[in-house]
Amino acid sequence: MFDFQKEVIINSNLLDDGVNPRFMVMDGPVKLFRVLRCADYRKEGLVEGVIYKTPAEKGQVASAAFNLPTKEGTYRVVIGITLIGKYLADYAMPWSNFGKAVLAEFEVSAEDLGKTKELQEKMIKTIEMAIPENYRYVRVSAEDSGKVLVSCTDSHQVITVAELQEQRGISCPDSCTEKQYVTVDEAVEVTKNKMEIGTAAWLQENLRFPSYPNIRYAALNEEEYPVNGGLYTQFSFLYCMPRKGLHGQGTVGQALKSVTTHTFYVLSSLVDKFEEDLKKVFGDDSIKVVSPDNTELINIEFVSALKVSVQDINEGKAIIKANVSGPAVSPNLIKYSIKEEDSKYQIDNDGKLTVKKGQTAAEGDKFTVKASYGNAVAEQEFTVGA
Repeated sequence: MFDFQKEVIINSNLLDDGVNPRFMVMDGPVKLFRVLRCADYRKEGLVEGVIYKTPAEKGQVASAAFNLPTKEGTYRVVIGITLIGKYLADYAMPWSNFGKAVLAEFEVSAEDLGKTKELQEKMIKTIEMAIPENYRYVRVSAEDSGKVLVSCTDSHQVITVAELQEQRGISCPDSCTEKQYVTVDEAVEVTKNKMEIGTAAWLQENLRFPSYPNIRYAALNEEEYPVNGGLYTQFSFLYCMPRKGLHGQGTVGQALKSVTTHTFYVLSSLVDKFEEDLKKVFGDDSIKVVSPDNTELINIEFVSALKVSVQDINEGKAIIKANVSGPAVSPNLIKYSIKEEDSKYQIDNDGKLTVKKGQTAAEGDKFTVKASYGNAVAEQEFTVGA
């Protein structure tokens, strides 16, 4: 046996002859939803009576807006970028995490502080030197507000780190030349990405139609090309029907059925008509809207013990972990935080639990950890034990 999925792009409700409708409701003893060049669908064949509708999303790239330094010194911009479920090998690094890094260091003199435009240009030039000329995975620009904006080039890119760091000396004997980098507070404002779905480019890239590139196969129907700039809503469902010629009497004593997946990408101007016809055949309650970001399909589950010892916290051994499951997930992108703003505890994105400066862990303390992956969030309360 094998899985079969039929994917169809609908750009018009007329075939290329300009007369026959591409999809329609067929009234009669048995009401049908007919899609020419595809199939006739009956209500009793719809598995679980559900059609999943996923609206199109234009998408938005992630970006980081950096404030200019306010005092002279040596600074560096640190940016970490990764991808969600796409071309991960292209972002391979010699460790377990996948990502691209931008590390750019520059000097700020007393003269630079009074020249906003010149300081912006200095930061931009320094950052651009850290980006490969043949692979511009981020763009850098100056904003009228006086900030420097670093923008991703793909809506699937995620900014995992964005910091402006200041170089400072370490208190040690006169012969010591060690330096440290300290993150400048409130120096960066990060805008999250919003992944595109249902755009013409998304269809060509993800479904690999023979029209990608269009000139490869001349046999593809021209009306099935994704329309440049168009947005497509996805309607998908499982359909079950008897296998003709392989019924129970003709084979091994049992009826055989085929369950196949049917997915339609409908141009935005036709969505209302297409959905209206679906409801006429399958019922008003047959359409279930699914968010493009798959939040409903993401499951986050904490796997750590609900009691954390004071000793482990003091020794830096307290680790809280959660597992994430769902389509095309990357476990290393889970983010952790403490729900209570006034809590004495803090947690980093590796799940390491510590106490804030000047605070002490105490038996009986309670706190809530939030684990987030995209727009999916899970919370769990923990208790500090002996």
